[in-house]
Amino acid sequence: AMTKSTAIMGGITKEMKQEMKEAALAVSSVSATGPTEVAEAFYFLASAGLDAKQSIAALPAVEKFATAGAFNMAKATELLADSQSALGLRSADAAQNMTNMVRVSDVLVEAANKSNASVEQFAKSLTTKSASAMRIMNISVEEGVAVLAAYADQGIKGEMAGEKLSILLRELQKGVREHSEEWKRMGLSVYDAQGKFLGVSNIVRQVNDRLAGLSDQQKNAAFSLLGFRAESQ
Repeated sequence: AMTKSTAIMGGITKEMKQEMKEAALAVSSVSATGPTEVAEAFYFLASAGLDAKQSIAALPAVEKFATAGAFNMAKATELLADSQSALGLRSADAAQNMTNMVRVSDVLVEAANKSNASVEQFAKSLTTKSASAMRIMNISVEEGVAVLAAYADQGIKGEMAGEKLSILLRELQKGVREHSEEWKRMGLSVYDAQGKFLGVSNIVRQVNDRLAGLSDQQKNAAFSLLGFRAESQ
């Protein structure tokens, strides 16, 4: 397994191969994952673009993520590495990359524990447009996944949730840009005085307070005036 994994990395010294082997044995000794499967994980980490040092540092986080999500190392590596990359949290520094990977892993697992969606569904939500939309609005992985968890509790999960969050963020920007006078008239805002995004929860709270007591017809009319289409209302 180590031979197969290191074959695609290129330029790996004998010392580095030994370090990778020792890392695989160390992780397997304190987990339910066997040493062969842990060694195979290096192949998937390399396929995801990580070098040897980054892969060694990331190995414990991937194994923990695989255990929490109840899937094999191949699936764990794919989901975690893709989510991290989509969020713009990949780092050339091995230690920082591991820190970011652990952060993403912890957020996805915690969200799954607190909602009725799975770790895999949250990862797929991020890689289906929502993570890139979050990056544009400078939304943290914690806040973005919290919104996805709210969607999950409404039965909107996986790729659909990622699409919905992307639409919501896009229409928030477009709405306040093209209907700014209406937003002002209703006393609503998306950005603070410095132009920083206020956060989805703060905006939802504003809208809820402003539309409280209105009929369904009045709410629909208000949403339309603010620039929201049916897909995001």
